[in-house]
Amino acid sequence: LSVASPSSFGQDGGRAAGVWFGVTICTVLMCYVVSNLIPFLSDMMGFVGASCGMFTTYLFPCAFSLKILNLSRWEAGAVSVVAIGALLISAVGMYATLANIKSNLGKGGGVFPC
Repeated sequence: LSVASPSSFGQDGGRAAGVWFGVTICTVLMCYVVSNLIPFLSDMMGFVGASCGMFTTYLFPCAFSLKILNLSRWEAGAVSVVAIGALLISAVGMYATLANIKSNLGKGGGVFPC
């Protein structure tokens, strides 16, 4: 089990530890600022998941298997049904997420609401 620390990169000493600590703090602060600057971050993440999740999980493997493998007619039909179903579910998810974003636009939580 390797831990991301200065010693895991083969550098020992105070300077490497300081750089590692600085990069860690900057990463955490940047994530905090971005998550608070975008009022509807969870809705945006839902849209990204609906638009990209189905493609990487179902559509790309289906397309690759149709292109690369020598499938029978029945297998190719089953793979095509899975791909079409994934497209439909992705479209419904993107529509629902966009509708949710549209309904939340007027409410506006503001920047740094906490």
